[in-house]
Amino acid sequence: MTTTTERRPSPADMPSRPAYDPLRPVRAEELDVPFRAMFERALLQSTMHPHTRLVGLALATHCDALGLIPEADQPRLHGLTSETGLHLPQVVVALNTLLSRGLISRRMAVKWERAEVQLVIPHAVLARLSKAQE
Repeated sequence: MTTTTERRPSPADMPSRPAYDPLRPVRAEELDVPFRAMFERALLQSTMHPHTRLVGLALATHCDALGLIPEADQPRLHGLTSETGLHLPQVVVALNTLLSRGLISRRMAVKWERAEVQLVIPHAVLARLSKAQE
């Protein structure tokens, strides 16, 4: 008498799905409030250093409704130092912090003096803001 056992599934049999990326940016059409208002709320409710929040708010003054900063309005590093009154190294640290937290993106890995910056809101930040609003 032979018994046949069913084959157990292996990890290779499991359906593949993309890994969850908490820094994946939210598209503007996914938001029910204006992008800039949500970005500013994310900055103000964060635990980042005040200089970092100030640089983020200075960047937000240049963005359009979708969080995009047109090339003609890119403040660049020296523009941010004059707008915020911070020293150049302080602005660089703030930009690196915003980049590492997923709140800004830059097109190419160039120095901050020439970098084109765009504002983004990561899904993890949006989830945190939604919880805080409830």
